[in-house]
Amino acid sequence: MSDSEENDNPETTSEENNEVPPVESVEVPLVEPDNNYSKATVQTSDDELRNFGIGIAVCAILLLYGGETFAIWNLQIEQDFVDEDFESWEFDIKFGTNEMYIEQPKALTDEGGNGTDSDSKEYDDNDCSGSSDCDEMYDFFSNLKILLYVLLIGGAFIAYMGNTGEKMEFAPRVIAGAALVSVLILLYIFFSLPAAYDEDTAFFDDMDEDPAFFSDNKEKTNENTFFEADVESKTTFSLGFFIPLVSAGLAGYLINARGIKLEDITGKK
Repeated sequence: MSDSEENDNPETTSEENNEVPPVESVEVPLVEPDNNYSKATVQTSDDELRNFGIGIAVCAILLLYGGETFAIWNLQIEQDFVDEDFESWEFDIKFGTNEMYIEQPKALTDEGGNGTDSDSKEYDDNDCSGSSDCDEMYDFFSNLKILLYVLLIGGAFIAYMGNTGEKMEFAPRVIAGAALVSVLILLYIFFSLPAAYDEDTAFFDDMDEDPAFFSDNKEKTNENTFFEADVESKTTFSLGFFIPLVSAGLAGYLINARGIKLEDITGKK
């Protein structure tokens, strides 16, 4: 064979023999996240869970430390004296978690004078309500504060899970617990606070009425005497009464939005 024929038919090089064929691209299907709370999930932050947890914790803080602004119950008493020498006297009592806040005529205080006097008294004061103590009220609010601290811890833990993505397997139980505690707080205030106040002061008993969170009564006292007066008393909610509704709503939204079921809470299928 001539040299020209050898040049016309070059041998295949080793690099050409080892050429790798092109690889076709493979489309990987997206996998929806597993909402199975019975097992630990990947540690990823959850802004919604964090924010709602903070909201629940703030609700508890407002009731624990909000003072008069977030008192939960209000008692109003107005006395309209028949004698012209006396003006109408108005009393306004707001019940906070740690203290009761009282506005009353200065004429009824030790200092005397005109206008109104503002004061606050803790429930463990010996003269919490006039000349009587408030043992029942003290016990009531001690129990209420335990529930509020439980709600605070639950909200903080929800926020922690949302921020870090850790312990997410506990999320359904903690969220459901926050909703339950919020409802318990609301019911406990509604039914037990008026009864506790009546035990300490006989307020409703003196009017031959059953203790009630909402009440509106009118009566005439000391008839045929110099100090005859028409007395109107009213009990109603204050701003703080709605705070447990807010925390219950936040927890309820999370339960609904995340499709949390009873089996997620109990761990049983």
